[in-house]
Amino acid sequence: MRKKTLATVVTPLFLVLISSSGCIISENPELSASEESYQYVVEPSPTPSLEEQKISICEEIAQQYYETHTYFQNNVFDCDNMVCDVWNMLKTKGINAKIAVGNIDLDEYDMDDWDHAWILAEVAPDTWLAIECTGGRIVYKDDNPRYYTGHFFNNPKSLRDFNQLYRDYQIQLNEYNDAVDFYNALVNEYNNADYFTQLSLKSGLEVAKLDMEKKERDFYTTKAKLEAVLEYG
Repeated sequence: MRKKTLATVVTPLFLVLISSSGCIISENPELSASEESYQYVVEPSPTPSLEEQKISICEEIAQQYYETHTYFQNNVFDCDNMVCDVWNMLKTKGINAKIAVGNIDLDEYDMDDWDHAWILAEVAPDTWLAIECTGGRIVYKDDNPRYYTGHFFNNPKSLRDFNQLYRDYQIQLNEYNDAVDFYNALVNEYNNADYFTQLSLKSGLEVAKLDMEKKERDFYTTKAKLEAVLEYG
């Protein structure tokens, strides 16, 4: 910003009287006139605070990433991939960041409703700024407070581990429930059968029980790993 400062500069003027013979007969050193001139003083722009600098970096990264990447659904190149990239770009610039997952359209939901991922960047101690990677924009809390809730992962590896474990968890839960239903159906058939039919069903019942117990162990092992990732991020 340039500040215009008014300064008065006095220029001495000498009044010279010359006689008809060409001789100087008097000299007046007194001020006979004054002129005003402008002097420009350049004031330095205020230095942005560290928080302002980090916000500016976040805006630049979000916009640059959006302009150079394309969002594809169905796990081709979606929000999960994008947040991992942006997380890395922020870390490269020295900005702490974490990955958020949840639902930006619902106030209350459970893990089955998680359908989106985004970034929270720490622009000041315990002050976080949400970045919508698929749209290349900053989202402030007043715009959508749901961007500041959800579950948080410290790095892309934790997010990838969660995604894999959650897929395994869902598959194994279904397999375990199916095994329980199958075993219970065999038990019911066994209990209602005659003696000789029970003899033929007994071995199959034991195999079904072993299979059910194995699927139960697999399911609870994956469940424990999933809970650990969710707890420690």
